[in-house]
Amino acid sequence: MQTNLIITDVKSYLIPEDPQIDGWCKLRPNIIVRIETESGLSGWGECYVSAGHENAICSLVDSLGRSVLGKDASNIRAFTKHAMADFSNQFISMDVASATSGIELAMWDILGKSLDTPVYQLLGGSYRDEIPLYANMWTERSWTTEETVKKALEYVESGFDIVKFYPMWHAKDDADCVARVKAIRDAIGPDIGLAIDFVRRVMPEQLRAICRQLEPTNLAWVEDPVPPHHTSTLKWLREHIQQPLLAGESIGYKHGFADIMAQGALGCINPDICLGGGLLEMHEIAAIADTHMVMFSPHNYNSMTVGLSATANLAAGIRNLAPVEYFPEHAQKLDEICSGRMVPQNGKLKLPEGPGFGLSFDDSKMTGFEWSKWG
Repeated sequence: MQTNLIITDVKSYLIPEDPQIDGWCKLRPNIIVRIETESGLSGWGECYVSAGHENAICSLVDSLGRSVLGKDASNIRAFTKHAMADFSNQFISMDVASATSGIELAMWDILGKSLDTPVYQLLGGSYRDEIPLYANMWTERSWTTEETVKKALEYVESGFDIVKFYPMWHAKDDADCVARVKAIRDAIGPDIGLAIDFVRRVMPEQLRAICRQLEPTNLAWVEDPVPPHHTSTLKWLREHIQQPLLAGESIGYKHGFADIMAQGALGCINPDICLGGGLLEMHEIAAIADTHMVMFSPHNYNSMTVGLSATANLAAGIRNLAPVEYFPEHAQKLDEICSGRMVPQNGKLKLPEGPGFGLSFDDSKMTGFEWSKWG
């Protein structure tokens, strides 16, 4: 084991969104965090990015990072306690949670590298030989039903056995929403899982009516009908629709799930490792969910580099795991600057093999990143 894991530097890199939107969807921004140690060992983490918050999160990484300078990178619990209790005064905003996650993940990467082992092995190993995924069809573009069906079939043909899309995003009305879902179900057949996401933009009675019309489509789940802090509404919906409900991607830290668990409002939750406070916090959230017989489907609207690898290392040791989110359109975004990215095979991931998160970045290409050069 490396005996000198004293942190000497914490730095954030902003990879901006791709301004070109000629494809299925534009490529969102990413914030990658690098921590260096006296031994020369470095670790990589990632922060969840909400549009317009990029500079604020980078600034928070710099501020919070100063608190770990001179500290041992393996003392992860001390850092997360400081981030929540001292730095945040126990009032955790989305941006602080994102910055905390990025630094915490980089510390895990260092620890895994120092022991020459994947991070999941440091947490007790794996429950499984491979990690199930589902393909997210998110797009900001106004695609026709026919084009959406074509994209769903593309993902199915590449090996994914569950796809998710957003039927209300461009639907003219509720009837159009229902028609879009039925069209995809007819195209992919009854044996492929189909999930839908409402992005917290429908009213309860409206959702109930839509879901009743969609019962013949046998949906895998209905995601984010309302904001997750509306716990009583989620519970009411769970009691009044046939389909499973999933929510929680916008909640950071385990305390945000306390009321959901206590009221039995959801059968599955989907916190994000780059937003939820990091690896330790996510493991605790999953364990709490397990005691309430709630499944755990990690959200991952981050890069398919650090975000995906960290999520895979988390998922390996989660007993109550449901499929992990994967964005095929984002997969190759950072290939010019990162090596070691995990690649799905038949809609699944093999267990991580490299030490830490198994990734390396060319940071000389990350400063002043321009899509005109790399995109």
